[in-house]
Amino acid sequence: MTALPVLIVDDIKAFVDDDVLSDSTIQSMINTAAARAVKVAPCLRIPLSSTDPVSPLADEVSAEIVKDVMRSAVLRWIDRGSGAVYSETSGDFQRSLLKDSASLFRPNEIRDLEEVCRDYRRRQTASTVLTFAPNAYQVPSVHPFVTDTDGPLY
Repeated sequence: MTALPVLIVDDIKAFVDDDVLSDSTIQSMINTAAARAVKVAPCLRIPLSSTDPVSPLADEVSAEIVKDVMRSAVLRWIDRGSGAVYSETSGDFQRSLLKDSASLFRPNEIRDLEEVCRDYRRRQTASTVLTFAPNAYQVPSVHPFVTDTDGPLY
């Protein structure tokens, strides 16, 4: 799967040091975040172009929300590293914590991605499918119940 077009390697490199990760590693992380974003919000799969008017990313606000969610998730992933235990010390106080590695997206980010798809579904329009040939049926000029051909109905 290709990454969503809203996030590129330079968007991540602006927030991390150059020697932390290689471009290929960052691109791999972006691809993973994009795959997980599509899993949460399936409408992001169709079509992956921010210029296509049918795309949920055609709206600048939606595209920026998806970009922010993915960037935040990748930066958190880079920051937490392997997810190993780390310790903090301050004077006599010391604590050891396990970095959270349970999921890539936070609950509010999942809601944001789902909201993008919810808005996308609302933009669709109703359509009609004809099940007969348009010229095969003649519409009567007067409805048969309205005509008084059989006499009074009372």
